[in-house]
Amino acid sequence: MSNAIVFKYSPTLAKRLLKCNDNWSSSDSSYIKRKLRYHLREQFQEKCFYCGVELQTGNAKAEIDHIVPKGDYRSFTFRPENLVWSCRVCNTTKGTNDTLIEGLRGVTYSYNDYPLNSNHYEIIHAYFDNYEDHIELEDNLFIVAKAGSSKGIQTILMCGLYRLQLTQDKVKAIMKEKEIERKVYTEVTGIFESKSSEEYESKIRKLIDGVDEELKSFKLINDALCTPEIFDLGYSIIKFQNVHLFNERNKKLFTYFIKKRYILEYYINLFKYINEKVSIKREIEKYLVSLKEKKTLFNILKSHDEFMYFKQECDSGEINIDNRVKKFFINKRDCLILTKTDFVILNYLIESIEIIGDICKGMLSIASNKDFIPLLLDLTPISLQKTIDISKINNDNLHVKGISHIPVLHDWFNHISYDSKNLKSILKICEDLKQIEGIL
Repeated sequence: MSNAIVFKYSPTLAKRLLKCNDNWSSSDSSYIKRKLRYHLREQFQEKCFYCGVELQTGNAKAEIDHIVPKGDYRSFTFRPENLVWSCRVCNTTKGTNDTLIEGLRGVTYSYNDYPLNSNHYEIIHAYFDNYEDHIELEDNLFIVAKAGSSKGIQTILMCGLYRLQLTQDKVKAIMKEKEIERKVYTEVTGIFESKSSEEYESKIRKLIDGVDEELKSFKLINDALCTPEIFDLGYSIIKFQNVHLFNERNKKLFTYFIKKRYILEYYINLFKYINEKVSIKREIEKYLVSLKEKKTLFNILKSHDEFMYFKQECDSGEINIDNRVKKFFINKRDCLILTKTDFVILNYLIESIEIIGDICKGMLSIASNKDFIPLLLDLTPISLQKTIDISKINNDNLHVKGISHIPVLHDWFNHISYDSKNLKSILKICEDLKQIEGIL
């Protein structure tokens, strides 16, 4: 419980901290306080530092206490060494009592002037003292000062650690623990009395394995949700559209699409030019009517053999293109003189256009969130490993669903350019293709 690790502000949080201007109630401080809560809850193992009671973090019973009161020492409001995980009763009872020793009180301090020595405080300090050196439990129930420790006495008095409710809570906890032990003992005893040795060994092993597996799953979820970055990202992910498309298969498709997009651009530019020039469009429509088999311009521009025959007809004069636009037409047409394999690729990309368009929209939505990308790319390998393990759990909880997408999104945005300008240009290709194919 003592000697917890002090919270460190990242450069991003430090910028937010400056905006707060030491105002704990500022709207700019909410994000910082959430980060602090996650850290303190973990460091103090979800227990109040002062009384040791396990806190129900799902409601308002868990609070951040300022060891030195923020009202009297405003510059220490967000100083990490001045913050501790506390229950509401201890925090309220301690109130605004000055915890500094007499000679240091009433002084105007700056943020960097925070007293860093244990001797500067009248009560037990969470980061400079060892709690067990000053407080102990008598009969496992009553909090008392160890060996008459003055710091222990002051902490007990200032936080009201003599209150009967603490003793009652400890009694209930012990009774609950004993009740669980009794139930387990009863069940196992019943198995011993009614089964053969092989049967009860198998039964007990099955029970233990089942409990172990459940505990493992809950621990994975708890560890992930207790990591601030992962919790925040998981909460954001469930708000994004098309997140289900971000998988390994589509990542390869999207990378391939970017690599071969020039083929699509040739196709689109030629089709648009033909459609825009009345004289060319009229002559090609005559050509299409003259064919024995009914074909469309879409068919011709997507088939290597059909396209090469179409080119031959243009060059021989069978398709009479006006000389004023012929040069530009030939330039755009000849860009599409590709191999048969390239035409196969062209058709493959066109067939994938719905997925690519939706992925682009999803990436643009994610990239527009200024806080999301830096947090995503700043994840550590250990944090990512937690999310990978979480993804194996079949759980309908929205946060778990969001968290399970973090590893693949991290991989996507680490290896694929999410520049908005580039994404918008790809999306424009998708929209043009949909219009050409009559999808819209």
